[in-house]
Amino acid sequence: MSQAQPEGPGRSFAKRYEVDEGWQLDTLAVHAGQEPDELTGAVAPPIYQTSTYAQDGVGDPRGGFEYARTQNPTRARLERAVATLEGAEHGIAFASGSAATVTIAELAAPDEEILVGDDVYGGTFRYFDKVLRPRGVRIRFVDMTSRDALTEALSERTRLVWFETPTNPWLKLVDIARVAEAARESSGARGEHPIVVVDNTFASPAIQRPNTWPAIPTRSMEWWPRAVPSSPNDSVSCRTRWAPYPARSTASSSCAASGRSRSGPSGTHRTRWPSRACWRSVTTSSWSAIPA
Repeated sequence: MSQAQPEGPGRSFAKRYEVDEGWQLDTLAVHAGQEPDELTGAVAPPIYQTSTYAQDGVGDPRGGFEYARTQNPTRARLERAVATLEGAEHGIAFASGSAATVTIAELAAPDEEILVGDDVYGGTFRYFDKVLRPRGVRIRFVDMTSRDALTEALSERTRLVWFETPTNPWLKLVDIARVAEAARESSGARGEHPIVVVDNTFASPAIQRPNTWPAIPTRSMEWWPRAVPSSPNDSVSCRTRWAPYPARSTASSSCAASGRSRSGPSGTHRTRWPSRACWRSVTTSSWSAIPA
């Protein structure tokens, strides 16, 4: 029998009170990111509204906190909570869904291709059509509800397969597992499988969790309306590393959301989550570490 770890000052509250992946969604929702405050032990952690932090020395920020744009304890809790609900290891919060969209779209270089669902949010459509196209990124709109249409559209230039489900505004449903499988069977840009991006406005992690479909590395984002000043739509993007499990078509998947530089809250599927990894922030709106 393994010995219990000591609960002395050497163990952070984040480790001592970390969640168990076997917990159901309702339990995770009230515990993820809600460990007691490290400084005082307060069970209701304070909201950090500071913009700058004192450092122990030049270039030696305490706990990695140097400026709110790059690190904030409250936002870090939000990101941990959302990633846990997503079935991911990490999440990155943005101030808006559009910020997350722009950042993920940067994964496609000029002359590479993004296959986009034929029913997407208007801001997404305009960004792809009016900004990325003139920069040389190939954009093709595809009916993602048709496996044949998607398979025919995939090519050696395809970098991202981007779709919403349920779609906005027509509420079309796309089979995530089927799209992931088609991408897995294709060799796209840079000799890699295309990256699947799942976006939605309406479903929550309790209903849809793309990161639980391990057939292909998946980026997922979701916009949740909430009462946050100046931030009606926040977004968190999470990513899972591919693990060699077959895609399943017996349950839904989903993503989660909330906001960068803002604080706020971001099961029927009960299988054990696969191994996971996520992007790391490069700037306030950048990601790195393309999946291995």
